[in-house]
Amino acid sequence: MPIPDPLLPTLRAALARLIPADQDLGALELGAEAFIHERIAENPGLLVVYERGLTALADQDFTTQTPDQQDEILRNAETRYPEFIPVIANHAIEAVYTHPEGLRMVGFKVTL
Repeated sequence: MPIPDPLLPTLRAALARLIPADQDLGALELGAEAFIHERIAENPGLLVVYERGLTALADQDFTTQTPDQQDEILRNAETRYPEFIPVIANHAIEAVYTHPEGLRMVGFKVTL
């Protein structure tokens, strides 16, 4: 049960704002989207949380907003959809910092 295709651009835009790429790779580049789909497959109840939150962002044309506007929408969503922001933020963080490159970014030596 994946996130519906029409909401995927909003998911990607939200992940890009939560942990943006800069001199290091961001959430998108480190596989956060796939990580989220895996978490939903393990816990299908998460799909409702993601659908509600992403729909709320999409209803505000999240993908077409400037980065500052997107940040404001995300801050407002913390209050309006308190179940969504912690879930997506935690999943983005877990995806980045369990990825070998994410571990390297914080100074761990990774040998695979």
